[in-house]
Amino acid sequence: MAQPTRYDDIVVKAIDNAEKKIRANSTDINTVIRSAQEEADKLIEAEKAAKK
Repeated sequence: MAQPTRYDDIVVKAIDNAEKKIRANSTDINTVIRSAQEEADKLIEAEKAAKK
């Protein structure tokens, strides 16, 4: 099992947002997953930049 990181909360939020979009049937699953990954990546990069 992977060890938790300081970025886990960011990823969980992105996944929660994706789940809401899937439940609302607002778009297809692949688009939702791609968007969630992009959102998490941006937020993690911002967090890393703020820590420097």
